[in-house]
Amino acid sequence: MDGRTRKYTYRQLQRAANQLSHVLRSHGVAHGDRVAIVMPQCFATAVAYVAVLQMGAVAMPLSMLFGPDALGFRLHDSEAVLALCDPAALDSLELVKPQAPLLRTVLSMTSALWQDANSAAASVTTRAEDAAVLIYTSGTTGNPKGALIAHRCLIGNLSGFVASQNWFGFDSGGSEVHAGELPQGSSAVFWSPADWAWTGGLMDALLPTLYFGRNIVAFKGRFTPQTALELMQRCGVTHTFLFPTALKAMMRAYPGTAAQPVRKTFGLQLQAIMSAGEAVGDAVFDYCHAQLGVTVNEMFGQTEINYIVGNSTGFFPAKPGSMGLAYPGHCVAVIVKPAGSAPAALSARWHCTAATSMARPIRFSSLGTGKTMPQRGPNLPGTGAERAISQYAIQRVICGTRAAATMYSSRRDTVLAQVKSKTAWSSTPLLPMRPWCPSPIVRAARW
Repeated sequence: MDGRTRKYTYRQLQRAANQLSHVLRSHGVAHGDRVAIVMPQCFATAVAYVAVLQMGAVAMPLSMLFGPDALGFRLHDSEAVLALCDPAALDSLELVKPQAPLLRTVLSMTSALWQDANSAAASVTTRAEDAAVLIYTSGTTGNPKGALIAHRCLIGNLSGFVASQNWFGFDSGGSEVHAGELPQGSSAVFWSPADWAWTGGLMDALLPTLYFGRNIVAFKGRFTPQTALELMQRCGVTHTFLFPTALKAMMRAYPGTAAQPVRKTFGLQLQAIMSAGEAVGDAVFDYCHAQLGVTVNEMFGQTEINYIVGNSTGFFPAKPGSMGLAYPGHCVAVIVKPAGSAPAALSARWHCTAATSMARPIRFSSLGTGKTMPQRGPNLPGTGAERAISQYAIQRVICGTRAAATMYSSRRDTVLAQVKSKTAWSSTPLLPMRPWCPSPIVRAARW
């Protein structure tokens, strides 16, 4: 940290985003086209996402840490037509451009790119099911898989974000708040070291903070406990998302004492900490409460289905080691463990993933027809590979989106076939989303 800071207003953000949208249109980007965004935490990154999303294109975040193979595969598989990148990543993208035949243009994201462009409103009307973000999984088993996130999922993500941050966005900060408006003059400031190219940084930090019109801190530097604490002190950070590994590093570097806790040493103003990615553990849980002055809210989510279960200490007590409760708009149930020889990892995934967002755990009566859906046998069908595909099909069903619109990989046709042949709702439409529920009401089927 060199002490230099720059502040931007939402008016500046919207103007720059409008200008960039017009630039993208001049390069032939149309509704539904994939636009790669290879950028770190900075103002220009926020401009890129707003510009792409408001014109109906699909934002595809890619990490600055990706090597040529990772970049080349994702650009080719996604059929991206244009890439926006930090100047430091320009050479890498030009190097892999031949691997992506549909990638027409690579643009360096500096203010010179858009500052002379038309600043007129550039937003279009998008449908709830229109694709918004294409984000690739880490690829721990085989090639990375692309998860296509619809616009409605960005809204459905908000209930968990708000709850995990102890009602961030609805904090009182001003008077004369009219119906349907958010409080003005809020003191909320969000920061997370999570890369904005991953779900944690994009869906759990940047986009929801922008949605509520709150302050968010962008920092390009490498995470260290000292840097994190000093940054939160200087910027008056009130809400944050910190991985358990980051919290453990802070605990080792700054254990604090009862007489001089870390919160007092650094003058922290934290009101909420969300943590996810792995279990926090009792020691870190106690450290956050005693030294940082905040009870950490653990959360469970995945790239495909984020913010399903978690804690919200402002409304119910958190227990160390507990995943928490279903966030508003989601119904969680334990599903009977499938019999047979399913691997342990698959069984664990069944409990963690397939037991989310379900309307009912055992008898899945259709939500409107009054009929009970046919039930399948308890065994997952086929070979180990087929069971894994079937497992993914369950995940897509409970997410409430059809696999044809969400699975973006070389195996998408296989997965879709599994969905259609193994589930009971394939011939019946999903019910419309209720106005009060941010997440879709879905039909679910048991094998």
